[in-house]
Amino acid sequence: MPSPSAEPPAALKPSRHTVLLLLLKMQLAYIILALLWGFFRSIPWWKALHWNLGLVGGAALGLGLAALSHELFGRLAERFESVRWLREECMGPIARVLSPGGKLLVALASGFGEEVLFRGILLTELGLIPSSLLFALLHLGDRRMVWMAGWAFLTALLMGGLVLLTGNLALAVVIHFCNNYASFWLLHKTGARS
Repeated sequence: MPSPSAEPPAALKPSRHTVLLLLLKMQLAYIILALLWGFFRSIPWWKALHWNLGLVGGAALGLGLAALSHELFGRLAERFESVRWLREECMGPIARVLSPGGKLLVALASGFGEEVLFRGILLTELGLIPSSLLFALLHLGDRRMVWMAGWAFLTALLMGGLVLLTGNLALAVVIHFCNNYASFWLLHKTGARS
């Protein structure tokens, strides 16, 4: 009998195409929800998208967050089985199965879709703490993902706070995109198995 940590048979592994489509469908659902909510509640979130040179700082912040979370979760994985599982059995395989273009598409879609919904709509409707808690819950798909949800809550507070401070939703989009894209590559690089 194979051990619980053995690789699943090839027939049970989702294809690159399947993973990409699932992730993109999820982000499309967030975008549609944000568009409908914004329309019916008359929230012109698109007016808060300001594309300017100040976003370079947002890109740097997003890359820094990716590096910080990668280091933090790497250290936590040494002490906590749930974090090791998150990196090696959950997020690592997703990062490895996506092509370079897939990583880019998912990072763009999640950066835009999640920010429009959570910082463009829910931040306006509910405030900083409730919208950040909902964002954290989005990242809590399994009890072993509590660390990821905690990190998502902190980053949501940061991005939401910056949107409130600057009035620029595009800043949160850029931070989120750069964080996700860099995180995919860091997980792919360090999570590869021999």
